[in-house]
Amino acid sequence: MVGAVSFPGFLGEVAGSSWVSKPSRGGRVSEGLTSAPHSRRHGLLPSGSLRLAQVQVDDTGHYECTASNPAGSASRRYVLGVQVPPQVQPGPRVLKVLVGEALDLNCVAEGNPEPQLSWSKDGVALRGRGPEGSVHFTAIGTSDAGRYHCEASNSVGVDAWDVELRVLEPPHWGADETSGLLERVAGENACLPCPARGEAASRAGLGR
Repeated sequence: MVGAVSFPGFLGEVAGSSWVSKPSRGGRVSEGLTSAPHSRRHGLLPSGSLRLAQVQVDDTGHYECTASNPAGSASRRYVLGVQVPPQVQPGPRVLKVLVGEALDLNCVAEGNPEPQLSWSKDGVALRGRGPEGSVHFTAIGTSDAGRYHCEASNSVGVDAWDVELRVLEPPHWGADETSGLLERVAGENACLPCPARGEAASRAGLGR
């Protein structure tokens, strides 16, 4: 989460103070600090507190402040955890799949704490359709077409991805639509139906 955080130092008769930071994601260990540790975003306040501006994930780690005077020294340790809202990796907005094919809809998100993922279809929650973050289809059917919504959430935010699933099927005839014999008297009008069903069935044509 973008923002600023200050670690309180020691108040009173402090002759000098130093900070040691040990970021958990690597980086140098800075000791004997009198200004910024290893970034322009960090700085010591007059009170001895360490201020971190625009906190980032790389700032996660252990921090230690040591204060000393002629009478001795004392230390205090802090653990900084940086929370990040979920961010879902973008995917296609429209997905076309042939009827009968297998399909996995995968949703990938990053964040801290780790986001929880959930799916819904046309506003209805989906459960038990695959591993967390995915929806599995063994064989796509026409009833599987619709709008799918993946939502990633944690304690600091929510993100989502929507995809429209279109199921393509080849042209076919209905069970009651078979070839037949049509007879008309010469001079009358005749209509030869071509009621093909399926994706883009309007492209059907008549031949002789």
